[in-house]
Amino acid sequence: MKSTGKLYSFLRKERDVIFDEPFQRELLAMYCQDQACAPPVPPAMLAMVTLLQAYEKCTDANAVEQTVFDFRWKMVLAVGDDGDPAFAHGVLPTFRRRMIEHDMDKRLVERTVEIARINSGFDSKALRVALDSSPIWGAGRVEDTFHLIGHALAVVVTCAAVSVGCGKAEVIEQAKLQLVGGSGVKAALDIDWSSEVAQHEALQQLRGEGQRTRQWLQGRVPKPAADDPIAEA
Repeated sequence: MKSTGKLYSFLRKERDVIFDEPFQRELLAMYCQDQACAPPVPPAMLAMVTLLQAYEKCTDANAVEQTVFDFRWKMVLAVGDDGDPAFAHGVLPTFRRRMIEHDMDKRLVERTVEIARINSGFDSKALRVALDSSPIWGAGRVEDTFHLIGHALAVVVTCAAVSVGCGKAEVIEQAKLQLVGGSGVKAALDIDWSSEVAQHEALQQLRGEGQRTRQWLQGRVPKPAADDPIAEA
């Protein structure tokens, strides 16, 4: 792991500039339009965590541990020293997916690099290279897109099974689905995510799953009402 002493100092010093009130409102808007529902963990804190993660190339589990044992992370995140993690392990992938859906991951990177360039608090070129090459915002971003499509298909299968009155396994078998029903579509695809050719082929597989699911539904499920869960799915 590279030395990040200057990065910690930069993020601590510029924290309020990076996450000023307008930008924090943008982060809150990812959760609800009227901003009336407060997320369980401040989005600005989680966004700062993703910056540290991306630069240090550490896992979600490592990030949770760092908020307990690493004074530098505590300083940057402004968390207490009560011995408890600042958030649960499952919070980070959900937050990252939300950021990606709203293109806020790109906004965060661009904003942080620009502030580093203007204030000369950290090498902005080195920061951009580190963040752009991170699996959190690189191949991981593509994987999350596939995950979202796979999750949507799984929801359709679940709703279809309820509507027809059978089990999900029966729907999967009859529709000849190969990527739905396991631990996740990414695991089922099992490709080299750095290869554009592999990504394209995987996308065609996923499209085929969607087409077979639609054909199966058209043959067995009457056109649902607008408020029917399967219509929304």
